[in-house]
Amino acid sequence: MDFRTISRAKYFDLESLKTKGWDPKEFMDPQGWSDFVPTEESTFEDLVKELYAHMSVKEKNEEKVLVSSVKGVKVTITRESLSKALKIPNKGNQLYNSWFDSVNVTRDQLVLEYTKRERDFNSTNLKDITKIIHNMIRHTILPTCGSFDAVTEIYLCIIYHLINKIPLNLCYIMIQYMIDQCYSIKQKVVGLPYGMHLTPIFRAAKIDLNKEKG
Repeated sequence: MDFRTISRAKYFDLESLKTKGWDPKEFMDPQGWSDFVPTEESTFEDLVKELYAHMSVKEKNEEKVLVSSVKGVKVTITRESLSKALKIPNKGNQLYNSWFDSVNVTRDQLVLEYTKRERDFNSTNLKDITKIIHNMIRHTILPTCGSFDAVTEIYLCIIYHLINKIPLNLCYIMIQYMIDQCYSIKQKVVGLPYGMHLTPIFRAAKIDLNKEKG
């Protein structure tokens, strides 16, 4: 796992974005994500890679649980532990890919609604508010490496729920995303997500960070 890169998350200052005529808290507050998006932490790359290298997926009460070890300390990541460490609610729709039927919308509907008129469907051609939300998704909510042109099914899911203020379970999505990225068949180009956001998890597990390079 040493060859894998870390998908670097960005820090978003929600207050400063108001000066650009757009208040992201209008969309983040209803979800309870206003503490998550501005997260600013050190990333301990060696520990992040160690966590993913030792990670296994368990099932408990029909919930996926991530189990690993870092510096000899067992680390268990559940929806509830993410909720507590990152101050995000463990509630809302539990959706990931192939989610459209669950909320009675179609992909074509959303593509038409979110894309500038008579433009190809990609991140560059999204309408203004949708483009800003997409930027937050790819850099913080689902941090990724590589091309940022794509607007995937899960990106559309998050955009749809934010704009319509429908509760969405980010804890559920994060665990699904960590599994997907860790076990991706495209490991050489897919980064390991949530380096910055795993730091509170390491602290909660009482892993000594004092001598680690962050």
